[in-house]
Amino acid sequence: MLKRSLVALFALTAVAACKDAAPPVPASIDLAVGPPATIVVGSVLTGSPTVEIRSANGRAIRNIPITIVPALNSGTLTGAPTVTLAGPTPVGTWTLSTFAGPQSLRIDSPDLPRLTITVQATPGPAAMLTVIEGNQQSAVGNTAVGLPIRVRVQDQYENRVSGATVAWSVAAGGGNVAAPTSVTDVDGVATAPTWTVGADGSGPQRLVASVGAITGEVTAAVQQPPAEITIETSVPSSVRLGSTLSPTFLVRDVDGNVIAGVPVTVAITAGTGQLVNAPTESGALPTSIGTWTVGSEFGAQTVTVSVAGIPSAIITTEAISEYALEVRWNGAVPSLEVQAAFADAVTRIRSLIVGPQEGVLFSNFNANGCVSGLTLNETIPGLVIFATIELIDGPGGVLGSAGPCYVRQSNQLTAVGRMRFDSADLNNMVANGSIGSVILHEMLHVIGVGTLWVTKGLRIGTAPGSTPIFTGLLARTACIDDHAGTAFCSAGVPAEDCLNLTNNCGAGTINSHWKESVFRTELMTGFLNAGVNPFSKMTIQSLADLDYEVNISGADPYTVPPPAFMSPTPAWSVRMPNPHGPVAAVNSSGQITRAYGPIPQDH
Repeated sequence: MLKRSLVALFALTAVAACKDAAPPVPASIDLAVGPPATIVVGSVLTGSPTVEIRSANGRAIRNIPITIVPALNSGTLTGAPTVTLAGPTPVGTWTLSTFAGPQSLRIDSPDLPRLTITVQATPGPAAMLTVIEGNQQSAVGNTAVGLPIRVRVQDQYENRVSGATVAWSVAAGGGNVAAPTSVTDVDGVATAPTWTVGADGSGPQRLVASVGAITGEVTAAVQQPPAEITIETSVPSSVRLGSTLSPTFLVRDVDGNVIAGVPVTVAITAGTGQLVNAPTESGALPTSIGTWTVGSEFGAQTVTVSVAGIPSAIITTEAISEYALEVRWNGAVPSLEVQAAFADAVTRIRSLIVGPQEGVLFSNFNANGCVSGLTLNETIPGLVIFATIELIDGPGGVLGSAGPCYVRQSNQLTAVGRMRFDSADLNNMVANGSIGSVILHEMLHVIGVGTLWVTKGLRIGTAPGSTPIFTGLLARTACIDDHAGTAFCSAGVPAEDCLNLTNNCGAGTINSHWKESVFRTELMTGFLNAGVNPFSKMTIQSLADLDYEVNISGADPYTVPPPAFMSPTPAWSVRMPNPHGPVAAVNSSGQITRAYGPIPQDH
């Protein structure tokens, strides 16, 4: 009896102990068995993956509420559990969607962080092959087609299949393909090796692409070979120097059909122009030769379009200037060397000033204020310069003077001007080689450099007293952008103020030239350099600021010296003659509309 009572007592104690124990607390949701890393789209996963909800000591806990749903575009799930098992709990039957890419299940339980299971759904086997580029081309027999041929491979759900091997084979026409296969890229695209069509033009040439039993076909037509080059957009018979042209051409076969993709060479074959963006093959539509800038050399300028085996096409225009400029000798005609220097200066200026001027009709016009005893009876379309070469005071004294006499009322630009020189000084310049630069410099004063700046409202400041600056925007921009003159030209182009120059800088130099200590060797400083005197883009653009139409392509190379090279000593061998401003303005009928004052006495 005692023994039985003891057994009963132990049993009751054990039951009481079990009733008093706390249930395990869920601590985490864990993946017990994961899915494969990659699975083909549309696949069905049964039995895996599996999950467990575990306590803090890592043991699986049963009967814990659980919710499992697919993410967006992640397929469907059936038979999903609502509570956990004592061990690994299958998620149910997961059927992936047909979208290639990551697909996920979301697993949630109260008070626990979400667990996301993700697989990479890969495209299925190739089921479709589509030609996306390069079909229905044409090419000359036994030559390659011009455009790339590309196909796209997709599975049954239109996912793009990468890494698929595409086989290429010629099915008709007798041509050949450079390699038998190519492989699709990440977008499912494969590019055909070079396809050379055959010579048979009786029917279409055919190229077949295949992946297993799936095929696609590309066709091409055989063209006649090139027979001629036709100019579709012509150029004028004559254009101003520096003009920009873009004529077009086509390559045609013997029947006149346009042939695209033919290699061409386009080049300047006469003249000093420039050609940029020239094509290297013909197009299906009229093809531009590129941008052709006619050079600064008078006469024929040509561009040639060439295709191997057929006659070239030559595009020709005559480079001209519409600016009329004439020098007339008042009195004795100078030596041939001096005449040549004047002629060269006229040619150079007409290559850079290219637009026309309004004609001025002078009838019985007394031009004594310009040249003693001169009467004009004519229409002057541009500029006439009366040049006088005479003995003034011998070598080294007064060199002479130059400038405008009569300017147009309409634009204040010179119609009649004069240049006067001491013959003794000119003979010395012929001997030392400076004659060309001197004549060109002085002719530019007649045209308006330095002499019409105030008339045109393009100079502020007058030295001595204030710093003179030429304010023309085009010249200032050229100084900065083309000649590295940012340090000097931010407010305008500095004109000569004669400050700190150690040599003679008198009334004929001040206010009417570029500043010598800054620009040194440039043609339009007040002192002639013993070497080269470049005609810069800055000076050409100053003519444009005066309202001349110019050709900037004819400028000489020039760079403003850096500040360290500024010098109070002119880089000179000859001080230039004195420039002067205009006598009067005249209308188109040759009537004086404004008087400016007499020409200053030479000194």
